[in-house]
Amino acid sequence: MSIRSSRGWLLLLASTVIAFGAVELVARLLLPSPRYHDRLLEFDSELGFRGIPTTAYAWRSPLSGEPGHDVVLNSDGFRGRALQTGAWLSDTRRIAFVGDSFLVGLAVPEQELLPVLVERALSERGESVEVYNTSVIDFGTGQELLLLDRVGDMLQPDLVVLLLHPPNDVANNSLGLAGRTRVSPGDAIRPYVRFRSSGEREIVWADPLRSWARSHSRVFGYVERGLFPPVFDRVSDQNFAGRLQRGLPPREFLEVFARHDPGHRWEVAWRETESLLRAFRDRCMELEAELLVVVVPSVHQVVLTPKRIRFESEARVAGQSLGQLVDWNGPEKRLERFFNQEGIEAILLLEAFRERSAAGERLYSRDHHLARAGNARAAEAVVMALTEGREAPAKPTAFRHSKPVGWAAEEDPSWLNFLEHSHAKHVGDGFVEWLSVGDERPGGWLLVGEGLVALRSAEGALVVRGVLAAPGELEIGVVGVGGERVSVSEAGPFEAKLVLEWGRVGALRRHVAVGIRIVGDPVAALIQDVGFESARPSS
Repeated sequence: MSIRSSRGWLLLLASTVIAFGAVELVARLLLPSPRYHDRLLEFDSELGFRGIPTTAYAWRSPLSGEPGHDVVLNSDGFRGRALQTGAWLSDTRRIAFVGDSFLVGLAVPEQELLPVLVERALSERGESVEVYNTSVIDFGTGQELLLLDRVGDMLQPDLVVLLLHPPNDVANNSLGLAGRTRVSPGDAIRPYVRFRSSGEREIVWADPLRSWARSHSRVFGYVERGLFPPVFDRVSDQNFAGRLQRGLPPREFLEVFARHDPGHRWEVAWRETESLLRAFRDRCMELEAELLVVVVPSVHQVVLTPKRIRFESEARVAGQSLGQLVDWNGPEKRLERFFNQEGIEAILLLEAFRERSAAGERLYSRDHHLARAGNARAAEAVVMALTEGREAPAKPTAFRHSKPVGWAAEEDPSWLNFLEHSHAKHVGDGFVEWLSVGDERPGGWLLVGEGLVALRSAEGALVVRGVLAAPGELEIGVVGVGGERVSVSEAGPFEAKLVLEWGRVGALRRHVAVGIRIVGDPVAALIQDVGFESARPSS
């Protein structure tokens, strides 16, 4: 290569670098950090992602009759009071709540969220207190630890309340589980905190090269967001039959409720979570703050759900029992032992939630996060712990022998009329809104794509009635029994009947999970009745 040619290539390279640097400078001056969620999340070079500061949108309940509310993030990207700087009043107790979507609480008005309820209750008792909610959707315990590093010295909290939801957090905390569950959607952009043998922290990423480029270039962040947007529902659930044949729970995330050998990836994830909890305790000690961990159970641990009926049906068809594959009390048993050993103060909500659910309270919203009543009951437990004294380690709890709450007979029919009642506890994923009958509209559950309904089984054919918005096909099936495709040639009312072959499922007769799917182009339908012909009310 000649000298002139070499100089030409060097000049081209230098020009490219300068041009890219100029574009990058302009991008940093004019463009905000790229978003990683259309509404509330943006990229953060240290935390992976965070709430978008000073953003808001209107949230509306999927159940008619429930008022909507505005979800507002403050200048720091959190719900609630903005972080304070400067001198503090010596007699004011500062409490920092740290958590994920359970504390962001999109389905709950801000004034009814757990942190706000705790502040209100303590203030009514005469205590001067300021509560801060430093929580971000989809955060794991490692990210929450990094966030505490960022805001801890500024807030100087007297108490840190860490919310732990094992089915999400254990998956969020382990690089070995990245991309393996639907409960942990941000794995591609999430930092994972690990600990060397010396005890020092190290930060690792699922894709180190892209993470480095994203951290150093806003332009790359926008290009990546445009060409390779994050897929928040990328894990397939279609392999449940193969998992059950191997004696595994039907979904990967259910492994959090199972026992494993020491080298299993879920056992490693549990140990990594325990290391993070120790680090949280130690960081609070450095901040001269107390630590209280609040363990929120999964809705599947507390009460019967359509999705759990689906899992149980799948297991029965494969000759398995879901109860033998998972232990619904397992996470709390393990955490109770861990907290006792480490002297970490904690509240395990499982037993209290089961008791309140048995009394008829609806503690969870349809997206399986805490509803208003769930926030209220959790707040009561926290306030009681803070005002009546705490003991570490905690006393043994009754959840060791209790079970998830089933449906009372009067609330468990074999025919669901959605025109008169939402029957919300029987309706699962895919049903986006319940509409009461209006003067100019039919009523029922609005279905987009695929939905799940659970009900008590009975004799006769399964009947599905509703209204289709446009001509198309419906695919209706009962988990473990099979289904058939029903053509609906015209938009408007339809009635489909499915004759079930009970011999294929043996003893599976108590509950069934009904899947309803709209085939082809996106078409909406209103589902008005689902039930068994023998239980159909006389007209």
